Amino acid sequence: MEELEREAAPCLTPMLLNEERVFRQEEQRTLARWATMKMLVAQESHGEMRRVIPLDRYRLFYANRSLPIGAQVWIGRYSGAGSWPTNYQYRELFMTIQGQDEPSLPNAYIVGFTIGYLAFVYWGHEITYGPVADIQEVQPFLSQVWPATGVAKWPPPGLMEADGLDFVMKQLTGSGWL
Repeated sequence: MEELEREAAPCLTPMLLNEERVFRQEEQRTLARWATMKMLVAQESHGEMRRVIPLDRYRLFYANRSLPIGAQVWIGRYSGAGSWPTNYQYRELFMTIQGQDEPSLPNAYIVGFTIGYLAFVYWGHEITYGPVADIQEVQPFLSQVWPATGVAKWPPPGLMEADGLDFVMKQLTGSGWL
């Protein structure tokens, strides 16, 4: 994974220095893979009770850098207020189609972490043909990097304050799912 760190450094450095940047699709994939690596490592501290991403997904990522099913990744700008220079938040989610029974174990997750001015928000699940995140309420604070489409700009227009990461994570929902 050292190779991924080197590959991501030219993308990460300007954001860590609070400089504007535009990312093309390949750079967006690199940022999403880097965020995936950090998220998978951080999930190891949760213990078995909070593991939403199965171990075989780790092996796939290590083998070919494939992202988890249903992964969506955004970048945002953090003001530096509150927890600085890093902040990490994780929530397990229970997603189901309206009218179906709620699952007994979490099957989706949202992860938010900051490093200096840079914030990552990572939403995903292990549901084939599952939901996509609805970011309508927090669109000004986020710039999508995965799935990679067009160009992503950093920073997005909105600035996350001390409770901004928590606010963004609470606003994300699965479109058509509960």
